[in-house]
Amino acid sequence: MHAVVRELSCDTFDLKTFFPENPRCFTLTLFLRIGPDDSQAADNFYVYICTPEWLKEKLWEPCWGRHFIILPEYNLAEIEKFIHDYVAQCQGDSWSAIAETLARVFDWEFEDYYQPE
Repeated sequence: MHAVVRELSCDTFDLKTFFPENPRCFTLTLFLRIGPDDSQAADNFYVYICTPEWLKEKLWEPCWGRHFIILPEYNLAEIEKFIHDYVAQCQGDSWSAIAETLARVFDWEFEDYYQPE
């Protein structure tokens, strides 16, 4: 079983028309729906995109950096390819195993979800 990106969007901007005022200093949050290739089902994931310049300008104290893609400047095609390439290599015997691999780099809606035994 492999993972497939079913949707890649942004709640704040229309990605088809968005271009940051300064492509070397920006941030945005992407919404991803990713699911197994043998089903139409999908889970929700988020990933935060920013540039080193944005971090330099906005970061004043230590913080955690999980679920980030940091790139030198805005390039939607490069961002989409980077995400699709990572997701395409995620495979496993179950969706749960695949989703846990995805959750290493994406913010997964079910991460740390309590499931009684």
